[in-house]
Amino acid sequence: MEDLGFALDADYIENQKYFMDDDEVPEVVIWLESHDDSRLWLPLFEDYQKFKFVFKPASIFPAHDGKSSNGCSRLLTLLEKGQFELSKYQIFCLDSDFKFTSSIADDFKGSISADPNIFWTFVHSKENIYYNPQLVDKTISHLTGIPTKNLTQNSEAVFQNISEHIYEPFSKILYMEAVFWGQSSPALDAFKSSFKAALDTLKLKPITENIEFAGCRHWANFTSGLEALNTQLNLSLTGQQLLDSYGRYQTKLTESGITPLNIYFFIRGHDWSDIVKELSCKRLEFHKKSRIREISLAAPSSSSDKIGEYVNSFGSFAATLSARTPEYDGVPFFNETISQIADTYS
Repeated sequence: MEDLGFALDADYIENQKYFMDDDEVPEVVIWLESHDDSRLWLPLFEDYQKFKFVFKPASIFPAHDGKSSNGCSRLLTLLEKGQFELSKYQIFCLDSDFKFTSSIADDFKGSISADPNIFWTFVHSKENIYYNPQLVDKTISHLTGIPTKNLTQNSEAVFQNISEHIYEPFSKILYMEAVFWGQSSPALDAFKSSFKAALDTLKLKPITENIEFAGCRHWANFTSGLEALNTQLNLSLTGQQLLDSYGRYQTKLTESGITPLNIYFFIRGHDWSDIVKELSCKRLEFHKKSRIREISLAAPSSSSDKIGEYVNSFGSFAATLSARTPEYDGVPFFNETISQIADTYS
């Protein structure tokens, strides 16, 4: 289907069947924030043979304003301006960013589209789905040649430990994100910067087979930074008479399935993937050095070439993970979207 120079009318797309041969299947245009998003969404539609799915990034839409840009806001703005009419045959697949967690709050100042033809990640973004513990462990296993069941530490335990420690301050930041939705808030910006700074201390953890916690000064700096931030957030919420409202928000988080063990799925996607990449690379570096020692001891006279061969065969963690098919089973909340796709296209 060719791009059109006018609003993409849902009826026009839906009526395509009247112009098709009997053996043709109807086309579904799936608009994404960027081309990179297709790696996340494409596997979810592959099994539905009654339709032909075509993925298109926001940047190629021929908008009236003549602009070309990607992103969730761009697509939603075009929809609001009437340049899209969504249907079963023309849909959006979008990152939720902070929309899902903000919409839970009584004090939320914005609005979230309930259009059934918009499919959301619910978790913050695609990075939170890709960098889930199952796929991380399979990637480490793939690169090291160690079966996942033989890894001395599973990533889920690491992620949950981080998650439990961030819960109190981060849930308050999520609440403030809802309260100040669409408004400038230097205080919130400062809290978010402090939260990221605390997260970033985890990047300093040393190269070890396992991610250590007890007795690690970087972990201690991480937790103390979060405690200080939580104190500041409490003072801010108290000063704005929002502490009771936050308590109700916290209850709604729990009712929505967001707990201390899984709130990490709502960290800004790029921030979360940066942390996971760094921690995973530290574990991989440990295994790499161990194997190099083994090669050196096994054949000292010819080890240089063999070490070079081994190092060159050792792929990048981030590139290897992003090239693999996503693991959806380890991601809560996104299951609702997977079921929505099945109900629509089965």
